[in-house]
Amino acid sequence: MMAIVAVTVAVSMGCANRGAGPQGGPVDSIPPQLIKSEPYNGQLNYTKNTMNLDFDEIVLVEGAYDKVIVSPPQKTAVVVKALGKRVLVEFADSMQPNTSYTVDFTDAIVDNNEKNPLRNFSMSFATGDHIDSLQMAGLLLDASNLNPLPGIVIGIHSDLSDTAFTTTPFKRVTKTDMNGNFRIRNIAPGSYHIFALGDLGSNYFYDMPNEQIAFLDSVFVPSVSSRVRIDTLLNDSVMALLADSINVDSLPKSALPPEAIDTIINRTVYDYTPRDIILQAFTEPKGRQYLVKNDRPERFKFNLYFAQPLDSLPQITGLNFPADSVLILQANKTQDTLTYWLPDTVYSSLDTLSMTVNHRNTDTLGVLGWSTDTLNIAYRPPRTKESRSSSRKKKDDKPVVTHISLKSNVNNTFDVYRNVELTFEVPAWPTDSGRCVIEQQVDTLWHVVADSIYPLDSIGLRYRFDFKVEPATSYRIIADSAKFVNLKGECNDSTGIGFKTRSLEEYGKLIVTLSRRDSNEILQLLNEKDTPVREIKATEDKTVFEYLDPGKYYLRLYNDWNGDSIWTPGSYEEGRQAETVYYFPYSINIRALWDVEEEWDYRDFPLPEQKPLELIIDNNKNKNR
Repeated sequence: MMAIVAVTVAVSMGCANRGAGPQGGPVDSIPPQLIKSEPYNGQLNYTKNTMNLDFDEIVLVEGAYDKVIVSPPQKTAVVVKALGKRVLVEFADSMQPNTSYTVDFTDAIVDNNEKNPLRNFSMSFATGDHIDSLQMAGLLLDASNLNPLPGIVIGIHSDLSDTAFTTTPFKRVTKTDMNGNFRIRNIAPGSYHIFALGDLGSNYFYDMPNEQIAFLDSVFVPSVSSRVRIDTLLNDSVMALLADSINVDSLPKSALPPEAIDTIINRTVYDYTPRDIILQAFTEPKGRQYLVKNDRPERFKFNLYFAQPLDSLPQITGLNFPADSVLILQANKTQDTLTYWLPDTVYSSLDTLSMTVNHRNTDTLGVLGWSTDTLNIAYRPPRTKESRSSSRKKKDDKPVVTHISLKSNVNNTFDVYRNVELTFEVPAWPTDSGRCVIEQQVDTLWHVVADSIYPLDSIGLRYRFDFKVEPATSYRIIADSAKFVNLKGECNDSTGIGFKTRSLEEYGKLIVTLSRRDSNEILQLLNEKDTPVREIKATEDKTVFEYLDPGKYYLRLYNDWNGDSIWTPGSYEEGRQAETVYYFPYSINIRALWDVEEEWDYRDFPLPEQKPLELIIDNNKNKNR
């Protein structure tokens, strides 16, 4: 064996390219190594307010404010700076007596040249004659998509009351690494609640409504046990010679020659529990509510913008117009922007609309109530070249006739499962004049197949034909002039829109059978960007996704506990977790004219192992650029 290694090394040296010149050597991939420190790791009775860490090369500290975290939390942030080969840590707060301290550097310390990070690096010491040594570890996931969350504070409380999380800084803290993993070190014996906090206020408790949080009702009692593990020491000289010809680090010890193993020893291994805590973070759907602003982009409408979705609509009282009888309300999907239309020109012609608005508002104590504002909403026409030169227009100029823009959702590759709809930018209504129909082409002739439409809203912005299209068929929409009139009194011009539907041979089908059900599952079909393209409530037998374009898809499910057909985050005040999300662990390839059937037990895999790797956001990408 030794002879073979020697020959291999000799051949490798003899075959070197003599004309290649200096190659610069291999790229440094080794992170900085700690040589000595004050205090040393685990030191007792250390009361100085500084730490000195000496490394084997020049180092930098990157992102110290965000990455370096001290436990117990400090009121004033510690100062962490690099001085050549030394890292200096300065505590501003007074050292607490008989307390275990942990300084978790995560991956903030890097070498000066290649920026290789020293990952998961921490130092501990105690100001008394005992250092707490228990640990708790786990993983933090985004509750909505199971992505691991990096850089989030994880904290514990020995105060098990519900108010501790919202009023008191954590007792011990750490931060999740780039893969969402966390480990809280130097914990004293006792019982604890654990939390995650996107700590925007940097105060280590939950007091801002837009902070990400995670919590568990479980009470954890950390513990440690020991066991003996048989290990081997390797012969350094033999290993160095082997390393010249093979990558010994990639080989199991069983594959090494006997002469490479020097000594067999017994090692004591400590197992800390709990070590598999799963936290799922969300942002509560609440925040300070107030009227942000208003505007009037057109004479015939005005907008009110609110900071949060409204649970109750505002009450508007017109001061120079009868608001109750003339306003038509349109709310956006998120219920935080309200558009009010004025169909009566008597009032839309007013330069200023005066009103009182009684609306939902959060007071200075954080209590949601009602507040009344008096608004004077003015219309200011935009200044254009036409308006500036209007005085120079000839007296015999004829006014420009404006027609309604009638739009449809059809195109020349219209899907057979869609409904044909018409939309308007300004509320419009059909009249008794003329017709609005869909015609189907049969050979060279056109036949009316739909002559009725019905509104999809109460304000005249969307209409749908009472008709279902057939595959591989040509159609056209015909609307006679003046069939629709909008609130400005404008009519549509005669319109013809042609379209053709796709054939069934272009589609595939996915059939999903859930091997267990809770009667509230909603299935989402995802594209390769983790974005839903279809959503269906699971059925008793089989859930079918029809008319799918060929391609790669993924499958996600959430338990719709409240029955509102949307994924709902949790609430700490109500003690409610976010609706649980699950992923089918494999991609699904859909082919034209093929039916794909999948049986899925969505609780078969642990949550951290469910999401396909290609869908998980790579938190290393931005760090390695």
